[in-house]
Amino acid sequence: NVGGALPGVGSVGVYGGMRTTNAVFAEDEDGLPDNWLPHGSERHGFEPGQSSVSVVFASGVANIKRRATGPIEPEDEALESLHRTAGFLRAPSMHYLNGYEDGTPGILMMTRVAAMQMAKAGWDKEKIQNFLWENSRIPHEEIMQSGCFRWIRADPSKTVRDSETMEMWPITSRAENLIILVAGGAHPTNSYWLQGYCPYVAGQEISVPGDFDRLLKESERDIGCGAEVCLI
Repeated sequence: NVGGALPGVGSVGVYGGMRTTNAVFAEDEDGLPDNWLPHGSERHGFEPGQSSVSVVFASGVANIKRRATGPIEPEDEALESLHRTAGFLRAPSMHYLNGYEDGTPGILMMTRVAAMQMAKAGWDKEKIQNFLWENSRIPHEEIMQSGCFRWIRADPSKTVRDSETMEMWPITSRAENLIILVAGGAHPTNSYWLQGYCPYVAGQEISVPGDFDRLLKESERDIGCGAEVCLI
């Protein structure tokens, strides 16, 4: 919890979703596959290795079982996992309209193990973004049945309003709006989807204290387990 944003105390919202509680995590830059840019470089144009922070608003989270079971070729596992992931994104959430043009529909977080497996199977970030963008589209019939068209028609953005008549409605105006991050421990099973409510992805370069390494060691001593098993 950051800044005292306590559900029922810091706000009067009926649920304590991601808008009233906060997730702070570090990108695993050391675990990025070759030719995968870190988020700060890809989204904000910062130099690789430059410490930076991004702020994204999310309306909820979902855990996705990415790994397959049973005998399967790596290429098939990668493709099946992306189809499952697209199913989570293919939701009639009108939160997507906030940031439809320049924000983000959400963050797909995967571990270094999953990212490396995807890369070895021929998937880079751009290819993943394009696949999810195409396969998370919602049929026009569902947009009408669910009443989503009412929100689309009422949106101040012309781009959003013009999207109403599309046969397959995309959850964002372009594939590169989708954020893909490598973070978390070294485990292959799960991915994490943070659904966006985000008109703008804010980014800022930051600096760290000269004794930052010492502070990290002290935090590991005080709140970590101090063992390699914690990497899992």
